[in-house]
Amino acid sequence: MSSAERLPSLPDVPTVAEAGYPGFDLSFWVGFFMPKATPAPILEALHREIVAAAKDPAVAEKLGSQGVVSVLSPAEYAAKIAKETRELAEIVAAANIKAE
Repeated sequence: MSSAERLPSLPDVPTVAEAGYPGFDLSFWVGFFMPKATPAPILEALHREIVAAAKDPAVAEKLGSQGVVSVLSPAEYAAKIAKETRELAEIVAAANIKAE
């Protein structure tokens, strides 16, 4: 399990950090993207509706079975993308990985 925490759907599968690589946190994520100029009230309304949909029992069960454990705010999502982009760019540079 590459995420920082064990998934509720796989409670007996240890994380990479638990297996001896502290700080390892690379999780699968999915999201909605909007144009940068989208007004804040529209982003907030979309976020409210996405959260409401994710709380629907049938949707929550389906998402949970696929490992989805949270719905982030637009600011949290942007911060997560920026953090992982930075971390992965460092790994690519350190390993001298080149696109072919």
